[in-house]
Amino acid sequence: MKSLVTDYESNGGTVNLTYKVGSLTSGRNGECDPTDNTFKNIVITIDENYINSARTIQVARTFLHESVHAKIFSYLRQIEGYENLDKDNFPVMYEAYVNAKKSGTSMDAVANRVHHEEMAKHYVELIAKGLQEFDAMNHNNPEVTIDHYRALAWDGLEQSTAWNNLQQTVRDKITNDRKFIMDWFTILTCKD
Repeated sequence: MKSLVTDYESNGGTVNLTYKVGSLTSGRNGECDPTDNTFKNIVITIDENYINSARTIQVARTFLHESVHAKIFSYLRQIEGYENLDKDNFPVMYEAYVNAKKSGTSMDAVANRVHHEEMAKHYVELIAKGLQEFDAMNHNNPEVTIDHYRALAWDGLEQSTAWNNLQQTVRDKITNDRKFIMDWFTILTCKD
């Protein structure tokens, strides 16, 4: 999380990032939305019901996942929008932008899918390391390895081409590692 936020600070404060807890009607655990097409103000909302019912490690993963969405939007701000995408600065998003223009689809309609493709290709390891760092300070379970955190980092990315390109044995291992770490943690509820 610190390395993601440092990027915002090192870019001269050109992006205002706000985190909030709220009620999401989309059915998602979290959402990352720029408030305009300049990507200057980005709001990450984590669903309140999700926070109250999920395991701490899941909530941490959601914060990291949504922060990567914000990081991608901050890159778009640096290049001044979708129109300045090219094959070198953001190849996956450039291809999606060209296809969206050809079909008359708005980039907003395909942005989430394209972000997930980018995450699956380039950010699973960063999310996994963030989860490992978070968990070591909170639970310090020596049985949990980086593979378990990597498995959690894949949550939400199972519809990506990168996931589908993994061998079935690798996907099965990810599923088993995710089950292991989720079975390890219990949901703690606070009572008045």
